[in-house]
Amino acid sequence: MWMFQRFDRKEAYASQNANQYLLHSEQVRWGLLYYYLVANSVLVLAWAAVFAARPGTSALLGQATGLFVLELLCFLGFMLGLIWWRLQEHFYEFVKVYEEIVMESESFLPEKWQLVKRCERLRGKGCVHSSHVLKYTPLLFSALYLGLAVASI
Repeated sequence: MWMFQRFDRKEAYASQNANQYLLHSEQVRWGLLYYYLVANSVLVLAWAAVFAARPGTSALLGQATGLFVLELLCFLGFMLGLIWWRLQEHFYEFVKVYEEIVMESESFLPEKWQLVKRCERLRGKGCVHSSHVLKYTPLLFSALYLGLAVASI
């Protein structure tokens, strides 16, 4: 008895396409988050460096200049979060198109090998879709920058 059901050529191509679409969309999606986190790390570290060199402890920064730089870094971080959130929203729509293509490709496969349906069943059991993490991380950072702006004053 064979362990795997034998595929015809259409099923093999459908399976290969489904896997490529899923892998590509996830790589692009998480790559965008990594770029965002790197940019935020630079901004938060810059804010912390300027905040640590507050007026009175450094002759390089005057009181008005130090406050302006702190508020500017907070504004840039806040705007970056909003822009990135919108970018993730747009990309989520793009990923939905990928999922539709995958579902169409997987229609040739046996049900137990249909990845999109299996993922949706897991989401029904309380698993979080990766798009939620990717969409709401920029909003959390925007809230962080609002808090840092208040702490700067």
